Amino acid sequence: MKRAFVKQVRAGLCFIMLLGVVGVCVVSVGCGRREDPDALRVVMNLSEEEWAVMRGQVLPAFTEQTGTRVQAFQVGSGQLISQLEALVGAGRAEIDLFAQDNMSLAALVNRGLVRDLSEYTDQIPAAVPEHLTDAGRFEGKLYFLPFRPNVQITYFNTRAFAEHGLTPPQTWAELLTVARTFYEKEGSGRFVFKGYGSAPTATQIYEYILQAGGDPLAFDDEGCVAAFSFLQELGRYFSPESSRAKWDSMNEILARQEGYLGQNWPFGVAVLVQQFGLDFIGTYGGWSGPAGRAHVVGGDVLGIPVNSERVEAALALSAFLQSVEVQEMLVRELGWPSIRDDAYGEVPEWQRPHFASVQDALKHGVFRKNVAWWPAYQQMVVQAYQQIVLQGEDVQETLTRLKQQLEDEKGRFE
Repeated sequence: MKRAFVKQVRAGLCFIMLLGVVGVCVVSVGCGRREDPDALRVVMNLSEEEWAVMRGQVLPAFTEQTGTRVQAFQVGSGQLISQLEALVGAGRAEIDLFAQDNMSLAALVNRGLVRDLSEYTDQIPAAVPEHLTDAGRFEGKLYFLPFRPNVQITYFNTRAFAEHGLTPPQTWAELLTVARTFYEKEGSGRFVFKGYGSAPTATQIYEYILQAGGDPLAFDDEGCVAAFSFLQELGRYFSPESSRAKWDSMNEILARQEGYLGQNWPFGVAVLVQQFGLDFIGTYGGWSGPAGRAHVVGGDVLGIPVNSERVEAALALSAFLQSVEVQEMLVRELGWPSIRDDAYGEVPEWQRPHFASVQDALKHGVFRKNVAWWPAYQQMVVQAYQQIVLQGEDVQETLTRLKQQLEDEKGRFE
């Protein structure tokens, strides 16, 4: 019975991942798919399930309301900058509005690819908390509009916690105790750290450094040393599945009960609780470190390319996407956190405790500092994780050495 259930979960998760890959390959800017040259052209980086709602409900409603036709394309977050550079350089205005990960904004501003939207600040709805606009500001100017905030919440296996008489950890000390207890009682780690590498690992470590009171970009300050020292100790009790854990595989690990505790984005609720009906999955906001709680706010913001010829239409679609009606739809249909405080009235009963976890985490949300050299930082912090946490190397010595390598790399991105 359990083996059949595991196969069902794995098959479903693989199908979801496959659809996402297909969606990326089928539609992309620059592939000659300009079926409607008069349409407003929009690019986003969404899964197939998310596109189904965006193309099937949201954009048709905008067209019905305004008469403006929209063509929407999939462009990966890492591809947008190069595509905009090529289009601007060639004098081609083929993108009118884009949604971009808020961790990848500095290069767009530094390279002059995005329009200054400061004169449209009053378009942001009053129901959007002021701090959610911070990611869109550079040197006092507003370049990006809020669209979709995101924050990692903590998932836990309620059955396993009850069986071992444990409660979800609220502090680093409790987290260490819980991880060690599972390891000792089950003979294998059950705390899952996103150790796959790249952005998943770097983002998690960024949070630990903030919770320790450090500046992540300083790389080797007191808080950085404290965070890596704690992770080195905690790493003894990691689940073996941590090496492959990232946004998608984390769901599978939790569903198959190969891990009992781990952080992931809120979309996992729709997969684990709604789609697969796993009633043993609980969520909460997360734990605090020596300096308190801090959770990286991710998600997408909206921008208009500097050479767009349809600015007013792009702004109209931006306002529509920020409206309470659309935000409620995205909450209801996709489980997205909302930029608006007034968009949770239609949340189904089963979702409410999980949205409470999201809202709790967002209260302690912190935007990552936008720097053009983030790719170099990400690479170095993952190396630090591998050498310190996995290989047991000296914390201070390793961080100092890698910081120097980071300084040498920064120039390539500025």
